[in-house]
Amino acid sequence: MIEAPAAPIRVAIVDDHPVVRDGTAVLLAAEPDLAVVGVAGSIAEASALMDRALVDVLLLDIRLGQGSGFAPHLADGHGRPGDRRRHRL
Repeated sequence: MIEAPAAPIRVAIVDDHPVVRDGTAVLLAAEPDLAVVGVAGSIAEASALMDRALVDVLLLDIRLGQGSGFAPHLADGHGRPGDRRRHRL
């Protein structure tokens, strides 16, 4: 039998479409093993969110209106793949 993790998985959502961003947040928040810790609508908002919230999963729109969601500065200083430590995202 699979048991739920002791602490919920912390998720942040970055999307420039409010309906998608807010609707996704509502759907994910209804899951008992997930916690939506923040939403952002731009690269600038995402950077600010990453400075203040502890995030396990970042759900990122790769086609944001003002630039790519793959912006390299979103990851600068916030850990690298394979780094098992918790990072402020």
